[in-house]
Amino acid sequence: MSDKIQAEPCDALSPWDTVQLARHPERPHSSFYLHSFDDFDELHGDRMSGDCRAVLAGTAMFNDRAVMLLGQEKGHDLDSRIAHNFGMPRPEGYRKAGRCYQLAERYQMPLIIFLDSPGAHAGVDAEQHNQSEAIASNIVLMTGLSVPILVYVIGEAMSGGAMAMGVSDYTAMLQYSVYSVISPEGCSGILWKDKQHMDKASEMMAVTAPSLLSRGFIDTIIDEPQGGAHQDPSQILQVVRNDIQVQLDRLCSIPAEQLIAQRQQRLLSPHESLHGDQL
Repeated sequence: MSDKIQAEPCDALSPWDTVQLARHPERPHSSFYLHSFDDFDELHGDRMSGDCRAVLAGTAMFNDRAVMLLGQEKGHDLDSRIAHNFGMPRPEGYRKAGRCYQLAERYQMPLIIFLDSPGAHAGVDAEQHNQSEAIASNIVLMTGLSVPILVYVIGEAMSGGAMAMGVSDYTAMLQYSVYSVISPEGCSGILWKDKQHMDKASEMMAVTAPSLLSRGFIDTIIDEPQGGAHQDPSQILQVVRNDIQVQLDRLCSIPAEQLIAQRQQRLLSPHESLHGDQL
């Protein structure tokens, strides 16, 4: 990571610069946020075939309110990155998430989700275990949950890796995070048949928080310290927790039927295309 990128103010960074900052190896990952909650009790397995450590999930307490937490974890060193599959969920991870959504529904626990994935696992085994079905089923399941869903994009949220856990009543992005249906490398490979045009792809896809906010795809941007969240993790943690409290109080006051109707309307409402006429 270039020191110049970290030193630049947010509005001076190119979209590709922001992608690199979102991927900074010292940036706080989901585990940092999850373990800040009281009584976090991690749940494992999808009750079908296994456990995927790219998705962390469990119950916790937040200011005397029981909540269900989920996060996509990349790991910080080689061993932990391998253990967490570099943040790329397998079908077992999505089915574990789906199991937790159903538990949250049963016990009326709001869902708080932290997105930080380069994309779903692309191996043959994922296809053999029906990855596309696991992603689609999660999206459908989330649209009908009667509990509030808060989503926080804390790093890079790319492709099905993020979309399968991204349906929400409220979505916030950290200032230097990115969110898109495909990675810049993937877009470059499709459009230009090589991966050398990541900077142009990042700009055309409008992956940054300001671009997505202006198009109505997210609800707010959470400011980060100069240079990124890793410069002061305790500060960004407090800001995120404060925001969670405000949004939980607001969403928990909405009747379930109205909450579901509003969420489905969010999904069906027309937005300005992320691609526009640029492609």
